[in-house]
Amino acid sequence: MNLEDQLAELSAIHRSLRAVTSTLELPEILRAVLESIKEFTAAEALSLLLHDRDRDELVFAATDTLRENALLEPNLIEGERLRSGQGIAGWVARHREAVRLDDASHDPRHYAVLAERTGLRPRSMLCVPLVHRETLLGVIEVINKLDGSPFTEEELRLVQTLADHAAIAIANASAYREARVAAITDDLTGLANTRRFNSVLPELMACGGPLSLLMLDLDNFKALVDSRGHLVGSRTIGFVGRIIAGVLRPGDVAARFGGDEFVVILPRTDTAAAAGVAESIRAAIAGVSTLEGTDVDISGVTASVGVATFPDHAADAEALFRAADAAMYAVKRDGKNAVALAAQQTSRRTPKQPG
Repeated sequence: MNLEDQLAELSAIHRSLRAVTSTLELPEILRAVLESIKEFTAAEALSLLLHDRDRDELVFAATDTLRENALLEPNLIEGERLRSGQGIAGWVARHREAVRLDDASHDPRHYAVLAERTGLRPRSMLCVPLVHRETLLGVIEVINKLDGSPFTEEELRLVQTLADHAAIAIANASAYREARVAAITDDLTGLANTRRFNSVLPELMACGGPLSLLMLDLDNFKALVDSRGHLVGSRTIGFVGRIIAGVLRPGDVAARFGGDEFVVILPRTDTAAAAGVAESIRAAIAGVSTLEGTDVDISGVTASVGVATFPDHAADAEALFRAADAAMYAVKRDGKNAVALAAQQTSRRTPKQPG
């Protein structure tokens, strides 16, 4: 390679590195990584697998190919998982060592199941780990040069250089996402916090109705804290948050509004359906006799729930909140542990049996 070619390659590498590190959005980073590798390797197929630390597995997060080859369509394997040590990628992840193979399909580490599913027979392969500050983030696979020749050590070096910068970008994106999630998440329950609720309610209402809002307040919670202390109170709040989360449907949004109050946004839900969800939450809380993981009696803690629906009971977010809140306080006045609807203020109550 002459000097002019070397300078052109360096310029292209710098462009690719800028593309990889210019965003904090993970999907854009993954796309930029694969596009950059395609530019330098002319590979038939590419995969980027991310490491799921909780399960110690690799997940196919992004794939790409030259479409004229009609191989490795993304929907075939994206989301698929490899166990720790499974396949060549699993070996690379476990040992954190890059490999260059001239015939991957005959390598003893080769995992044939995905190859059979996609119809892609791997021959030449580059497989490099994504590691940042000694933490495994994933693996990049580069499969088959279009001209049939094996990958070179120089191409392995280039892919590893891109992988090193990609690892930094992925780590930064993950940290950014964690910070963003933490800013809108209630620490005690894992539900949304007030900031998130105040943001998402008007957004969802702008999509049109019906949309219902539940306002929930725990009954007899102060008495529990007075008798058993704030630690038990905090654990009870967290436990109730998990109960509420377990009842919700996809698309519903629950938040801890403060203290022992919760709100639940139910998009595309009319009053009758919302009352059913509210009753399910109320009954689930009423059905608990002891605090999770303890023998502490919390059978006296129940929930009063108010239900309001847009546009039936209110025309904007503030009015909808007031309507649900008023319905909830109507339950409080009427004896607690019940569900009440806005406007007509009717309630149905199922007394809780002694625990």
